[in-house]
Amino acid sequence: LAYALPKWQGREPDMEKVAAAVPAVQQVVTVIDQHLAGRDWIAGDGLTLADLFLLPTLYLTSLYPEGKAIVAAAPNLTRWLGTMTALPSFVATKPPRG
Repeated sequence: LAYALPKWQGREPDMEKVAAAVPAVQQVVTVIDQHLAGRDWIAGDGLTLADLFLLPTLYLTSLYPEGKAIVAAAPNLTRWLGTMTALPSFVATKPPRG
């Protein structure tokens, strides 16, 4: 949010805050990526609230340069994100960019 919230408010992000958040984001993405190895979903054998809860945050993370690079380096998460963003419910409600 250090990146997105200011942009939504018509301000520039504090890049020091963004840079300070990168290691924590990397750590969380690595854990999720490892968890998704050999799985299609966050919890269980199908789509659950766990997937729906994580989707907005991880999608938003993937839109900004630092997050995009982190997510791209996580193949299992990238696969999951592709599955989730292809769901008809996401396509119908996808937030606008910018």
